[in-house]
Amino acid sequence: MPDFLTEGIMRTALKPAIGATMIALAAMSGAASAAPLDMLYFTQTSGFLNPAQFFGDDQDLTLAYNGPITSPPGSANTFEQLAWTSGINGATSSLTVNSYNSATSPNGDGEWNAGEWFQIDRLFQSNEVLSVPGGVPNPNPLWIADILGNFRVFSDAGFSSLLKDDLDSVTTVKYWETTNTAGCAGSPNPLGSVCDDIYTVMELSLAPISFILDGYKYEISFRLEPGATTLVCDGSPVPACLAEAGAQPGAGELFKVYAAEGFDSEIFVAAAWTATKIPEPGVLGLLGIGLMGMGLSARRRKATAA
Repeated sequence: MPDFLTEGIMRTALKPAIGATMIALAAMSGAASAAPLDMLYFTQTSGFLNPAQFFGDDQDLTLAYNGPITSPPGSANTFEQLAWTSGINGATSSLTVNSYNSATSPNGDGEWNAGEWFQIDRLFQSNEVLSVPGGVPNPNPLWIADILGNFRVFSDAGFSSLLKDDLDSVTTVKYWETTNTAGCAGSPNPLGSVCDDIYTVMELSLAPISFILDGYKYEISFRLEPGATTLVCDGSPVPACLAEAGAQPGAGELFKVYAAEGFDSEIFVAAAWTATKIPEPGVLGLLGIGLMGMGLSARRRKATAA
């Protein structure tokens, strides 16, 4: 076939490929001009599930559930607080879940922008010295409980336009009320208090959640933030965690939280979000067709030249 005919055929075949590519690029450029939401809003409601497993009867300790949570927005049979009281000296220790929304988060300003970490939960421990009968060992654990969380994301400050919910997510915690004796009866004491009490997290969902809206993928990530008089050992090389034998989490444990005896302590769960543009499937298809056509044309030119 004469060269001028071959070149003409290739030019004719190449035009649709170039056209498809240009259309795809133009569509992607136009779509990119659409902006994602510049702000999201959230509510969080968490509580202890009743019943918990309790092992303190021999120590003359009693367990109480305080602050019932309405369902919804919370989970059924959940409470804000677990409290355990000594029948000998009347002292009470407790663990309380405080949940926040985007307007009440302690480290937020009510405007939850992309990349900002807002605290959604606080686990607050009031840690008192409890008297138990002499010669009776403290059980490890004293109790095991599930905390159920309900996280909802909205597009408006009035929390009326729901975008995503993550309901009944489970956090499993076991608690060790340590002995207040010299040497702490062999329990780790990395904070150096009378004897650090220990709660161990067995299960916790910190996996990101996501949803798609108007061509954007929104992903929400979660993390832990230790507060005052609290130490978290999660297997990473934190000096205080490495200095005490047994301070790091063991098999089947995610992390250990140490609370100084006789002090209040707290740990937070925080959330942040990002938005990423998703190319339209049709645009990707056009782009693929165009690039494939241009590639085939290039191969034909090489073959002709050879």
